[in-house]
Amino acid sequence: MSNELKTIKISLSDRERNFCEDDQHRSETNLKDLILFTKENELDEQKPLDEEKFAKLSAINISCLELGGLTLSSSAIKLLGDCGAQKLQCLRIYDCLNVNDEAIKLFGQRFGKTIAHLEMLGNTGVTDVGLKALISSIGNLEVLHLDNAIGLLAEHRETITNMRHVWSRINGDELEKLSQFTAKYAQYLRHLDITFANTKEKTPEFIRLLENLTGLTKLSITCTANVAIEKELAQLLTKLSVNLTTVNICVWMGDGDVLIDAIGKLPKLVQLTLNGRSPMRHIDFRINKTLVPMANLKDLKNCRLILKNHSKTLLDKFATHLPKLETLELEGLDIDDQALSNLSGLDNLTFLDIVSPTITDTGMAALIPKLPNLTFLRINDFGTDKIWNKTLDSIIGEASRRQQVPIEIVFTESCKLDLESRRNSLPKNLTVSKRNSTHLLSFPGSTPRGF
Repeated sequence: MSNELKTIKISLSDRERNFCEDDQHRSETNLKDLILFTKENELDEQKPLDEEKFAKLSAINISCLELGGLTLSSSAIKLLGDCGAQKLQCLRIYDCLNVNDEAIKLFGQRFGKTIAHLEMLGNTGVTDVGLKALISSIGNLEVLHLDNAIGLLAEHRETITNMRHVWSRINGDELEKLSQFTAKYAQYLRHLDITFANTKEKTPEFIRLLENLTGLTKLSITCTANVAIEKELAQLLTKLSVNLTTVNICVWMGDGDVLIDAIGKLPKLVQLTLNGRSPMRHIDFRINKTLVPMANLKDLKNCRLILKNHSKTLLDKFATHLPKLETLELEGLDIDDQALSNLSGLDNLTFLDIVSPTITDTGMAALIPKLPNLTFLRINDFGTDKIWNKTLDSIIGEASRRQQVPIEIVFTESCKLDLESRRNSLPKNLTVSKRNSTHLLSFPGSTPRGF
């Protein structure tokens, strides 16, 4: 083997990364040249591994192996198992065909002594039998990212005392399993990302069980049931308030002001996502007041608010309340130019992603000079074609004043800006592009660019 690597990522179906990923386990380069593309498989969602090319790689020192959207033959699975990786800490396999129980048992035998971080999603050939065997073969498991991780850990004979992060779904018939899980892992678990599926009217009971996890520093909850649970969530945050640094909540019903009040009492909070916008139907989640309670969050640096129903005064004195913000994502139907003016003075802000049909070219152009450290701006005006020349002129002026700083702006594809006619006049440190921006409406724990 040649071409020694530290990580290997071969993926066709890039899933949004969860916040359990850290720099040590990040695969920056996707080796798509190791995927076989042929006329015969061009319509197939999954495609085979180029086994001949993979065999030439040096995998002995890799710390992370990531495979996504592949069709893996038995010989490819054997090749992966025999790749010689002696320091593999992170194994990610998602949306792959022919990965079955025998395959993951093989990976457990080969890499179980060193793996600490395991993610497996969307591999239809894998059953609980194989996953249980794989978990049992790993001696130092710290991160587990499985659809049914909570159920498997609840049933696991022993408590894995190294376990720090769990990503899992929980179903309506698994209340007892969640109870067992929280009892076993309360003193060990630090990060939890949980999605409630079909818990319906029992959802408040499930949430109350999480109050046992008092050591959590990061909590992500997704619950899109037609149940108002803001009071239970507020009580949960109060119980966990001492240690929480990251909170990500996705709910589609309830009184948002109750949540904002509770969030404002988290003294160590650094990162916040509040997603109250359903992409599929009208919703009842609403913030009726302002974000004044969040003024107590002296250390908040990263904030994402994805909303549909909110007051027009939502952002009043925003910069005054949250002066340390470095990254900000905003989506709301009533964010207009007057609301934008409340962002003026966010002197530490480097990243701004904003979505609203009511912002205008004039409003954005006026805001840009008042964000002195902004290096990335993405604007989506919902196809209203209001954002174009004035905004570009404003950021060109900023790039010209800060010639040593790389700056990037992204307009939507439908923007009527004639970019080609202006490209030659752009400062060298300014990157301008037009592409559609999508927001993470169902996965609040995912890590967007800038976080």
